[in-house]
Amino acid sequence: MAPQRESTKCPLACEYCRVKKAKCSGIFPCGNCTDHNEACVFPEKRKRTRKRKEREIEMEDRLARMEELLRASAAHNSVGESQPSCRINSPDLSQESWMRSTEQSAQNNCDSETSEQTPPQLTPSAQEASSATTVASPYPAMSLIFPDQIDYSQPLDQDTITIDPSCSQIPTVQTANTISATSNFRVPVSPPSTTAAEHTASIEAEDQDENQECASYLSICTFPAIKWVSSQAGMSDFLLSARRLSKTVMQGERLGQVTGSTRTLEPSYEVAMEWSKAYFDSCLDSIFGIIHRDDFEKHLQDHFQTNPNSCSDASWYALRNTIYASGCRVSLCADSGPESFSRSRAQSWKYFENALSVHTELLYVSTDITSIQALILMAFHAEALGTPALEFMLVSSATRLAQAKGLHMRGSRSSKGDHMDTLSKQCLWWIIYAYEKHLAYRSGIPSAIDDDSMTCLVPTELRRGSGTTMEFVKQTIALARLSSSITKRLSAVKAMRDPPDVVLTIVHDLDHKLQMWREGLDPTFQKQPPFRAHCLPQSTQVAHMLYLHYTYHALLIAVHGVFCYPWNRPDLQSNEKPEIKAQVQRSTEIVEESSRQIIIAVQHVEITAALPVWLTFYFPLVGLINMFVCVLKNPLSPSTTSNLALMDIVVGHFGYVEFLSSSKLDLSFPREVASYARNLVKKVKEENDYTTSTSQPLNVQSSLSAQDPIATADMSAFDPVLGLEDWCTFLPSIPPLDIFEQPFPGEQGQSLGSAL
Repeated sequence: MAPQRESTKCPLACEYCRVKKAKCSGIFPCGNCTDHNEACVFPEKRKRTRKRKEREIEMEDRLARMEELLRASAAHNSVGESQPSCRINSPDLSQESWMRSTEQSAQNNCDSETSEQTPPQLTPSAQEASSATTVASPYPAMSLIFPDQIDYSQPLDQDTITIDPSCSQIPTVQTANTISATSNFRVPVSPPSTTAAEHTASIEAEDQDENQECASYLSICTFPAIKWVSSQAGMSDFLLSARRLSKTVMQGERLGQVTGSTRTLEPSYEVAMEWSKAYFDSCLDSIFGIIHRDDFEKHLQDHFQTNPNSCSDASWYALRNTIYASGCRVSLCADSGPESFSRSRAQSWKYFENALSVHTELLYVSTDITSIQALILMAFHAEALGTPALEFMLVSSATRLAQAKGLHMRGSRSSKGDHMDTLSKQCLWWIIYAYEKHLAYRSGIPSAIDDDSMTCLVPTELRRGSGTTMEFVKQTIALARLSSSITKRLSAVKAMRDPPDVVLTIVHDLDHKLQMWREGLDPTFQKQPPFRAHCLPQSTQVAHMLYLHYTYHALLIAVHGVFCYPWNRPDLQSNEKPEIKAQVQRSTEIVEESSRQIIIAVQHVEITAALPVWLTFYFPLVGLINMFVCVLKNPLSPSTTSNLALMDIVVGHFGYVEFLSSSKLDLSFPREVASYARNLVKKVKEENDYTTSTSQPLNVQSSLSAQDPIATADMSAFDPVLGLEDWCTFLPSIPPLDIFEQPFPGEQGQSLGSAL
């Protein structure tokens, strides 16, 4: 008997089969992925949509009611110009804007791939308003069309649009559902659904991702970037690579489950003191001097002498448990190896859960300086490799609490207390400021701190016994301010609309400020990598050098990336002005050199579970991605061979991370992009042997159109594959649509806007 054939019907194909347009068996793993040694990943199943006919009927009814209202409003305006004007609790909307919004809503409703609840049928209220006349929303769920025009701050039974009583002459409009000028409709306001959060994000991503600009290192995963990379490298697999990278980054930012109610018993006095010593001696976040060592150890001794099991003081409970967690992790991961890496993560997480269990109390009950210190220390702990990336929300909580306590303001003379206490508060605020600005730039999420609203003085000295130097603190604050200025002037929505000449001036100014900062550094911090501990002063650590070195070059990349990245501002790439073309070339060279300096510093990093993500993950990936872009832009450059070797250094770095974590931290993106770069360089060199051109990169656009699905398909159709809904927070800025209508250099026959 012949073997049973696999089912010919597969309701949901895996991502690899979708890209290759191959028949998928539907089993895990499928045969195609097994044969080609690919990771078999199935997209999440989507809810079945309502029937198209039902959606069309509903939309026709809604549009008919809207048209009746518009006609009635136009008739009223033509015959009642002498009537008192209506005073509506929302901005005035023209008929054109109403129709444009309505048509956009209709298009989104018909094209949506998700289910939509049928809006409730509204009936006129029998009660008449005595002091004001109210009119209902033209149709249910009015906020879908006018999300910013209706005030829902009133209680649920008072959600109405209030009109001045003198406007009682508005005619009654007869529609399928009669709407009277004297009727009082109550449109229900639904709170956001927690179960459908990811589903809603996918809808927004489908409408916005094509026109969004990413301010973080995940810019390489946006649709315009994928389009450009695929065109330059002549391959379509980069789509899957970008998908895996974005999922890897975002999956680490979520807890697998809510922390349990059971708390871990605290360690004995001897173990607690041992972990405290390990924290202050070895943890990198101790270099910022958030808490004073002598004060903490004295408080810890008093705690064990009085009531070691007390949990009444939530801020002190969170603070000491965070120190336990960080010190425990440093102690257990002292022995390098996969076993110590796993054991240190598991053991330290128990004490970190203790601190997380009182997070609400820190914000709403025990709101003191210790609460702020505990929150920022928890953020530093969550920054470590292999820990769920909760640092941004924790540092945001610390920032808001510090602002509520007035730490960002300069206290009056009458309110000043002890000098050391004032100095500690100043240092604490500026540490929060520097860390929050670093995370905001790194993630692309807008900062919660307005630089123009701060009056707190920058400290000029540190407390005796601090684990850092005043020079490091001062330069860290200066870099944070530069980072804030770069984000505001180059990455904001308004900045994306600046003409090329204005952008050129801004880039020159920011570049000059960075160079002035570099020249003003102490000679100790001006050294080039590799950094060795025995060559540094006693008060300076390698971590000090690495942080300033990495941040400086990352900010240089942020400044010049606007001219370097072809997908960022295509209008700059196609500009024919000599000064713009010269700046594109110069910015590309600066990005290449900064990427080289970042990667060179990576090779001497000793990886442990206690090292922060910025040191082990973020900056190495920034160097790799930007080096990859530079290789794609000019694969025949004389420096290409050395650049490929540097990319291999980053591949080895992440390979060791995978080994150390027993493959739990598996990031295949570095290996894949390094392979793409090598294949492209090899292909271009072979092509160059048969052509006379030796200065231009290979143009594979014509061959892509026949075999590459990215070149011929609608990019929005790949959203289920790319999974942009998993990282929509990395896309904070929406540039004007026309900047994507310019063709890439070398693609004069096709613009990005039309291709997408």
